[in-house]
Amino acid sequence: MPCYTFLVGNKKVTCEKPDVVLPDHEAAREYAIDFASELFQYHHELCSGEWHLCSIHVRTDAHEPVFSTTVVHAALIERNAMRRLGREWVAN
Repeated sequence: MPCYTFLVGNKKVTCEKPDVVLPDHEAAREYAIDFASELFQYHHELCSGEWHLCSIHVRTDAHEPVFSTTVVHAALIERNAMRRLGREWVAN
């Protein structure tokens, strides 16, 4: 299975999660959205109040880009998915 690295930050990497083994690029995209949403909700101090400027990038262990979006967009994707499931999404 492929190995991925997830990078979150604005101009500099604020949070890095390396060596995540997932079955494919689609699973990495979903993981990135969940990861960014969790950071946005529960660890907002990582970007010193500038979350709206942060992005998440996913790359393979060979440093090939797989997925990239803003953390705000990732959180909105997660929120909409939760709404479709009939669950409440709470932003802190």
